[in-house]
Amino acid sequence: MITHCRARCGGTKASSNSRRCTSSSTRRAGSVGLNSLRFASRSILGDDAAYGKFLATIGDITTRRDTLAAEIKSVLDAAAFDNQPINEHQEDQLVRRARAIIDRFADLVQSEDDHHDNDRH
Repeated sequence: MITHCRARCGGTKASSNSRRCTSSSTRRAGSVGLNSLRFASRSILGDDAAYGKFLATIGDITTRRDTLAAEIKSVLDAAAFDNQPINEHQEDQLVRRARAIIDRFADLVQSEDDHHDNDRH
């Protein structure tokens, strides 16, 4: 059964299969944009090798994101238009994959921060 809750950030409705809406997940998702911008800016300002690495990395992440988005859309369309229940295991897997993408961006920025800190010493 899909339940509705009101997220603390912005008061928007969100659907979830036995999940609670939290402002922390909103902050995590917002971090993707900021982290990708930081990673891109550093890579563009770096040498050709750094930029090549950025293009390969961002290409892989973009492919994973687009694949995941298509799967999520399919599940939501089936629930909304075909009255298909959302399988909790499938939902958990989709959420884990989304968090992995978010964490990947955070890890990239952190490793770049660590690298720049080591260059200064």
